[in-house]
Amino acid sequence: MANAAVADDPELDLKVKKKGGGGGMMKIIMIVGGAVVMMAVSVGTAVYVSKSLIQNSISHGAPAQAAASGEAGGHGGSESDGSGGGGDAAQGEAKYVKLGDSFVVNFLAGDQIRYLQVTIEVMTHDPNTPGAIETHLPVIRNNLVMLFSGLDYKTLSSVEGKQKIREEALHEVQKILKKRTGGGSIDDLYFTSFVMQ
Repeated sequence: MANAAVADDPELDLKVKKKGGGGGMMKIIMIVGGAVVMMAVSVGTAVYVSKSLIQNSISHGAPAQAAASGEAGGHGGSESDGSGGGGDAAQGEAKYVKLGDSFVVNFLAGDQIRYLQVTIEVMTHDPNTPGAIETHLPVIRNNLVMLFSGLDYKTLSSVEGKQKIREEALHEVQKILKKRTGGGSIDDLYFTSFVMQ
């Protein structure tokens, strides 16, 4: 009889359900929360490591890029012809230097304002040029922003126009380095990203 009274007591039944159900839900919340924290730490670590590797390869010249530019080895060929093969490897290694963050400028297309976002890297075989670029980067970026903001939509939208802009930008960077350092050898300039809106 006493057992029947316990089984029929709705208040006691409610207490048992509350005690058993709450602990399981708390465990699930803690497991999910822990998994989210671990994923965030993993993603953050991966981003940090990949960013460090990219910066390191840019500042020291990526071996894959140097190997891919084997056809550019002719730039240092006249110096190394008389000295055997030892000097050619040091002079022939290409270094790629990114000119900071993407350039973002606005320009007029008829009566509309449009935007250009372009990322630029330069190539050099001179080991001193990357340091000179870093030192004079504010001047280089200023002059390139002025160059890009003075362009029109027709020039920017054609392949020939983009090639002309690339040549003008290369000439501008070479001119700045020659004026500021008396040297600085830039072999080429590349648009690694070119977006118009």
